[in-house]
Amino acid sequence: MFKNRNYNYGIKEILLVFFILIAFSQLYGQHDWEINPPDYQFSGEVNAVVIFNEAEVSSGSLGAFLGDECRGIANEPIYFGPTGRYIFSFLTYSNSANGEVLTFKYYNDIDGQTYDINETVTFLLNMQEGDAFDPLIFNTISSELTIITIDIKVILEGAFSPGNGNLMRTTLNSEIPLNQPYEPSLPYFGNNNPKWYYTGDESVDVMPTNVVDWVLVELRDAAAPNQATVTLEKQAALLLNTGHIVGTDGQTLVFNVEIEQGLYVVVYHRNHLGVMSSQALTQLGGVYTWDFTQALDKAYVKEERAAYQNGQKSLPGGFFGMYGGDGDGDGQVLLQDLLNVLNPQSGQSGYRAGDFDLDGQVLLQDLLNILNPNSGIGSQVP
Repeated sequence: MFKNRNYNYGIKEILLVFFILIAFSQLYGQHDWEINPPDYQFSGEVNAVVIFNEAEVSSGSLGAFLGDECRGIANEPIYFGPTGRYIFSFLTYSNSANGEVLTFKYYNDIDGQTYDINETVTFLLNMQEGDAFDPLIFNTISSELTIITIDIKVILEGAFSPGNGNLMRTTLNSEIPLNQPYEPSLPYFGNNNPKWYYTGDESVDVMPTNVVDWVLVELRDAAAPNQATVTLEKQAALLLNTGHIVGTDGQTLVFNVEIEQGLYVVVYHRNHLGVMSSQALTQLGGVYTWDFTQALDKAYVKEERAAYQNGQKSLPGGFFGMYGGDGDGDGQVLLQDLLNVLNPQSGQSGYRAGDFDLDGQVLLQDLLNILNPNSGIGSQVP
């Protein structure tokens, strides 16, 4: 409880005053951003602090954007007494209930310049990203970003079949779409928010014969793995039968990012559970590398789950890979993956979510060999 003269203020009262001030903070500003909220059907809340020149700002404006279109404005931060921080708190708007990736800009009222923000937020209907006590951390982008090369190796349990120098089979290859598959129509088997939803335009003219499937690679920057929750950049990429992940040009992945603390990598797949590196990636010869296949503890595990769950699965022969069976992309292997995905697709062939062993067919073995053994397992990506 917080006291002021003869009055006692609880947290609820403080937050009420805080959010009343938000409305006033959106009435004026010195930038040229504009938005008309009635033009949009859906809204979601963002609460953030902005880091500029290694310090949290106490003035200026923050805007949310989809491309060049403004989707929300906080014309000044609100001072929040209990934490002593200045919070940009505002509504963002969309006509799509889920999936649009919002970028942000910071207007510095001291030098009159506008700076891009490094972090992004994926819009979700009625979301609340951050709050007054635990806001998002937004970092302004330096004038020069760093081009880095990432060499990642991972195994999908469903396709695991070591031999002849390879780790996985490519039975599904002829069915793999030429365009990245991580922007499906929503809801996706009843799920409005697949963990891997992504609107990028990656594609290939011809699918290389050594490709197992598309994956989604995401980079995060944090001081520790349990703090690695904000995305720097992501791209859809190709998983080869050797376990290596390459870009659509067939070369090692390249990202254009600024790393301030430690670089963590997340790998998602459309019907396997995502994994995140348990430590910051190491750089060798100008390349950041991480090999999930080498050890069980290469995949991060949330502290509260470490006693009874692993971040990835032990496979025969001393290999380790991503758990299969998450047909609806919600980050868990549950009964609905059977009822909503596998059962309706049973007997079908092609590029199917219920084809957990990636052989091009949805059959009983997808249930017996993948879904049932992994039932109840959840992704450990924070």
